[in-house]
Amino acid sequence: MEMKEILNHMQANIYITDVENNEILFMNQKMKKDYGFQNPEGMKCWEVFQVGKKERCEFCKIPELLKSKDPASCITWEENNTKLGRVFENHDSLIVWKGKKAHMQQAYDITETLALEINLEVLLKNKPGKVKFTEVSKYPSISRDLAFVVKEDVKVADIISSIKKNGKLEKENIIQNVEVFDVYTGEHVEKGSKSIALSIVFQSAQRTLKDADINEIHNRILETLEKDLHAQLRA
Repeated sequence: MEMKEILNHMQANIYITDVENNEILFMNQKMKKDYGFQNPEGMKCWEVFQVGKKERCEFCKIPELLKSKDPASCITWEENNTKLGRVFENHDSLIVWKGKKAHMQQAYDITETLALEINLEVLLKNKPGKVKFTEVSKYPSISRDLAFVVKEDVKVADIISSIKKNGKLEKENIIQNVEVFDVYTGEHVEKGSKSIALSIVFQSAQRTLKDADINEIHNRILETLEKDLHAQLRA
């Protein structure tokens, strides 16, 4: 069994990055599913895993690992992830990946475990609050794919945020999900740019959406992306 196959069968979030430029070299299937990426290879790790980061995270363990005299050293630490809103126990180490030194992290979600450690006495002193339930829509959802080219330094998080801000139809936000399924640089894409393909799910809690409704939001999204991020629609 190859290393990639082994890592894909593990129930931990595992990714491998270049120690020099922080580009993702590999991500296992579980982690791709959790973060909503199908092809994150080549992207900067902070762009995928964090919100609002424009450079290597200040808590990155790569510099510490590189300074260690023990090549088999492993750093275990807890992280409050800004992208998923979850707490992870991370295990960082250096490995050899395709003949080069690389960084590998294994992350285990411990959010529920920490929640169980909440002091019961403090919990009982809190007054019960109102619980708000959101009813699952009985109306069908509609999915549309969108592909465009942006400059390489444009953050995926900024693109998703811009799309979601343009999802209102008659005061109701009908964009239920935005998922990036491809990021590509190379042939047929101008140097310094990258191609991004994503899927947008539209759904109303009040009625069945018509093509005209989707087109209105779709066109608004394209105009905003072109104006704010200089995105160019791909055929």
